[in-house]
Amino acid sequence: MQETQEVTADLVSTSIDQGLDSIGETAKRVVYFRVEQDLKIRRSEIPANCKLFVEELQQIFGPGGKVLEKSILAKLGEVTGRSDLPRDFCKAVEVVSGRKG
Repeated sequence: MQETQEVTADLVSTSIDQGLDSIGETAKRVVYFRVEQDLKIRRSEIPANCKLFVEELQQIFGPGGKVLEKSILAKLGEVTGRSDLPRDFCKAVEVVSGRKG
């Protein structure tokens, strides 16, 4: 079970990383820095703190945070091979991790 959770967290982390690629490497590093500084959440802990992460994206980018969330969600669908995920990133993380759906 622990191994499955780690694989799921890795898939979510990969989708976040790939989704943030759309804003460029420097901006992506700024996002990770702000998440760590403002929320005290390490990069590896983001999947377990999805709602806080999404709120931080919106804090940083305003309405553009929703665009990034959709980009990350699309990447989550790609890396998991699922096209049936909810349109809300945090709900999709719950489905992928087996907590819902």
